[in-house]
Amino acid sequence: MNVKIDRNFLNFWTEKDKRIEAAHLMDICENAIEDEERIVTPFLSSALVLWFKNVLMGTSLSYLTWGGFEDAERVRFVLDGSGREPSQEHAQVSLIQAIPHHKDTVLGHRDVLGSLIGLGLEREVIGDIRQGEKGSIVAITSQLGDYILNNWDSVGRESIKVLDFDSANCILPISGEEKRIVTASARLDGVAATGFGVSRSAMQEYIRQGKVKRNDGITLKPDIEVRAEDIISCRNKGRLRILEEDSKTRKGRYAWRIFIYKDNK
Repeated sequence: MNVKIDRNFLNFWTEKDKRIEAAHLMDICENAIEDEERIVTPFLSSALVLWFKNVLMGTSLSYLTWGGFEDAERVRFVLDGSGREPSQEHAQVSLIQAIPHHKDTVLGHRDVLGSLIGLGLEREVIGDIRQGEKGSIVAITSQLGDYILNNWDSVGRESIKVLDFDSANCILPISGEEKRIVTASARLDGVAATGFGVSRSAMQEYIRQGKVKRNDGITLKPDIEVRAEDIISCRNKGRLRILEEDSKTRKGRYAWRIFIYKDNK
């Protein structure tokens, strides 16, 4: 069967590396359909997840997303071109827990990710990093489980014990604060400025400097409109998720419920 995915979807991406990654995902789609087989993607960022779901709407593929956690941001797609319904097990995601030697030490998200990259791992094989009662819990591709268990022994200067995930190490809620904000419009610069507590002019400058990401993709357009489920990050300011748009105020201003993430370190 000669199957071609609409490559016009690639026009969404302006960053070269994202465009290459997106093109590879399209190739995977075509292979799954033509060979009527099951294929698993790498872990995808939230921006690619949203984009890829739109691509898949125009295909005959059955698919499932799974990232190891019920509310995972980074997930793998299981694509099935044979008509069979995929399951979470087919995503081949494992959870590994890193327990610090000192019980009062909290392993920060950036430190954990940095130490895994230091082992020679690519970002695409690492999913979400969450906090548990006894340490950090990391989603990874199952094929790398043994390698990580045998080679990962520290995060920064802190020595760690690495084990397969034990459900006795309860996964803690994502750290952060939920709040309601009001803005004059749905523009990125206004919503981000209010959410991070900076002036709109300062946020516009951050955007022009390439310091702001929307759904993991750098955007240089202050006037792009945001919507529910968007994740916005600003270098050195933090990261927030737009949970939903509330009803407009009596004066016609926009109201949003947002969640501001807080790193533990």
